[in-house]
Amino acid sequence: MRSTPKASRRSRKRKGASAPPAPPAPTPLNSDQASALEELITALERGDPVCRLLGYAGTGKSFSVVRLLQAYALYRPVLLTAPTNKAAAVLRALAAEIGGTAEANTIHKVLGLRPQLDEDRGHYVLKRVRQPAIEDGALIVVDECSMVDSILLSHLLPAAQNARAQLLFVGDPAQLPPIFEAESPAFSGAGVTARLTQIVRQKANHPVLSMTQQIREAMAGGPVPMFETRHSDEGSLIHLDAPAFEAVMLDAMHRPEYQADSDYCRVLGWTNGKTDHYNRLIRRSLLGQQAEQQALLPGEVVVACNPILELGISIGDSVKVINATPDTHHSIPCLKATLANSKGKPLEVWVVRPDGRDAYKLELSRRAKVANALQSEFNAHRNNNRLDQYSPLEDKRRKAAWVQFFQFKDEAFADLRPIHASTVHRSQGSTYEKVFVDLTDIGRSTRRDVLLRLLYVALTRSRGDVYVTGALPERLYRESDFDRSV
Repeated sequence: MRSTPKASRRSRKRKGASAPPAPPAPTPLNSDQASALEELITALERGDPVCRLLGYAGTGKSFSVVRLLQAYALYRPVLLTAPTNKAAAVLRALAAEIGGTAEANTIHKVLGLRPQLDEDRGHYVLKRVRQPAIEDGALIVVDECSMVDSILLSHLLPAAQNARAQLLFVGDPAQLPPIFEAESPAFSGAGVTARLTQIVRQKANHPVLSMTQQIREAMAGGPVPMFETRHSDEGSLIHLDAPAFEAVMLDAMHRPEYQADSDYCRVLGWTNGKTDHYNRLIRRSLLGQQAEQQALLPGEVVVACNPILELGISIGDSVKVINATPDTHHSIPCLKATLANSKGKPLEVWVVRPDGRDAYKLELSRRAKVANALQSEFNAHRNNNRLDQYSPLEDKRRKAAWVQFFQFKDEAFADLRPIHASTVHRSQGSTYEKVFVDLTDIGRSTRRDVLLRLLYVALTRSRGDVYVTGALPERLYRESDFDRSV
């Protein structure tokens, strides 16, 4: 394998540019990684616009990417990107390790994209609010590419082409696909696909990775593995009954490690109802009677479940509560909360109180009925080629109704929830030291492929130990009783 990539013709023309020296290699590549990087370097030096590095958990994707980019970042712009803020934060640490020109950010920020209301269709769409921040000839790494959907890809590909940039998609093909898509489109199409299949030596005996390998085999049609307690020096997979599971879970939440870093551990399930149950349980244990009396308390870390665009808060961002006082907003009983984002910047939001939820739902329903009625009238004119009979005043009323509905639904109030428990979908792109998984809740999924991917993602969120409780449904082991559709 070549130890370093050659500078491209365009890069060599830059003033002072020269071929980089071989990077230090304190940990050698294994044969699998060396072969994959050889494929990628050949493709990149050939000028291929798109290539991929795909690998399962434990195969060393991040390690391989760092080794590849340490040379490239010395003489050409390198952009590390991901679909979410959480995943982009992980990449910033990698960028520091890579050095050179490497920078990290979300795909949306790099492309200048922001969700905006499409008044004709009555929902939010991604729209460009500024030009993409891509240097000429850059190498763009797209991590967690399993989360990239067709719409985001349709913005990314032409932006890269216009900047004469190359794209390297990095991802795990066993993870969950984007919503409403069977597979991320980033996994297919033209370009070289290098694959990592070998579990690195120091992780080969980890019981969690052994279990995920069996789950991948089940995805290909093999039997679904049984969950049993297994230990190793690298970590453990521990099955507990419900009382023991809750006791160990609460003990972890009280540990100083969790108080210092909320990403120390997480409880994962499939449904919002079950994760809400765990959040209430943990919150009562941590905060006592105060948890029952107030929805938000100073010092509490919560997660945003809806974007607050004007404040720069995205879904999945964690914020800390500085203060929360009773108030009303749009005549809805709420809390006026002051939050601090990851940079410590104070932000003010309104959060619906428990005693205001019914009033909120009624008002949301009222606004939806108004907007849908006006939209139906517009659709009838459009479908019958009678838009010339649809007055500008009617159209103005329709658009205003959608603006009022979405402003109330997505902007007037923040959907903030305790951070302790999360759905598996929301956890994708994050890692924790310990993970607690409710198998019974995940087993509620009736689609075999989705259920197996939920299990795979849940288990691979952990860097150390995984605790599970409950059981998968018996029908999962009787193939004829299960929907195998993808």
